[in-house]
Amino acid sequence: MYKALIVDKPQVCREILGMADWSALGFDNVLTAHSLPEAVEQASAQQPHVALVGMDLGEKMGFEFASLLRELGLPTVCCLLANHPGTHDLRRAMRSGCRDVLRRPPDPLSLKEFLEWAVVEEFQGTADSGSGDERDPVLGVPYSSFGKLTNKILLAARTDFRESPTLTSIAQDLEMSSKYIGRVFLRETGLRFTEYLTAYRMTEARRLIVNTGEKVSVIAGMVGYPQLNNFYTHFRQYFGVSPSAMRGAHRKEANV
Repeated sequence: MYKALIVDKPQVCREILGMADWSALGFDNVLTAHSLPEAVEQASAQQPHVALVGMDLGEKMGFEFASLLRELGLPTVCCLLANHPGTHDLRRAMRSGCRDVLRRPPDPLSLKEFLEWAVVEEFQGTADSGSGDERDPVLGVPYSSFGKLTNKILLAARTDFRESPTLTSIAQDLEMSSKYIGRVFLRETGLRFTEYLTAYRMTEARRLIVNTGEKVSVIAGMVGYPQLNNFYTHFRQYFGVSPSAMRGAHRKEANV
């Protein structure tokens, strides 16, 4: 089993902790640090296999952490997290010893892919990816069953679901008509984009409720609900129970 270290602001660390099924990916210990000195101390003591490092660490930059690990002779595989990763970030990251650059915070699929790559390519382990054809968590259908346009829309939803993406904003990025991409999305998925976005947020909320001990108010913000009342309303409508009731039922079932 492997160790991971997440180095970033507390909120970002919490988000990333809740994004992956770490144990299924082979990680039995996931550490966090919120500053460069704390990260170096954790890395020296625990020698993590993987480190996910935010670009901005106060007075220091994330890629400096990777350089320090290399100077210490630690084989930790580093991935830099940047708000808007570009070519310049990639070059600096690679020069410092980072092996990849992801958006900060990463979307769950990109994070999973990086961790699987590290396990297989760097540690010669195995990654259990299920059927080998990734399925959408809301629709339960392989992404390969959709056209390229629908997959682009689904990716935008999964990546930006905390920021309230709209068909209009996605259409602008794709330089297409919002009415057209809305019709394509509805035809292929059976859902309007707003319905899918709510369902995806609820799916993420359920995973965080069940797999973490984070406060419900924090989880609401993590899945794109600044207003807690709206989150409670949508959660109860979607699952038929409150977040606390779902968490309590899961804990009771786990203890049986």
